Amino acid sequence: MKKDEEEMAPHGGRPVVRLLSGYADSPIWAASGPVDYADSALTEELVADLVAWDSSSYGGVDGLLIEVSERSKGLAEDLAGRLAAELGDGFVVSCDGAAGPMMVSSEMPPTDTEAAAAFTGLIDEGLKLRDLPPANMYYYAPLSGQVFTGPDKHRDSRGSGPSP
Repeated sequence: MKKDEEEMAPHGGRPVVRLLSGYADSPIWAASGPVDYADSALTEELVADLVAWDSSSYGGVDGLLIEVSERSKGLAEDLAGRLAAELGDGFVVSCDGAAGPMMVSSEMPPTDTEAAAAFTGLIDEGLKLRDLPPANMYYYAPLSGQVFTGPDKHRDSRGSGPSP
């Protein structure tokens, strides 16, 4: 079973959207990573509240994360519920709530069909990227001049063939 199938199996095959404050420009995460607000098609009101919640997670020295308050966790639960309602019964939303990690889902159709369609597209695109073979990927180690293209496949970039 692939990782994305394992992740979706306990949730009736529904993709999981996560709320993770303080890790990227957006606290909304889907299959391919953080979701840009512009790509989400969420309502302006929900986006404004997500931005405010995410911004309140920063503090301390140099904008580092500080301990999350119970109030912030309560807001996360509220925002997860609102996000789940906008996305509808095809999604599950995960967050860290006041009682610990929690999953929120809606049993109703989406209240924002554009957002549900946008998230479906973003998640499908992310899953396609995961399934691509790593043939076009390589890693370069500048100090040694080695190029690694996969397990046991490396070559000296200064030479013409595989290294011994």
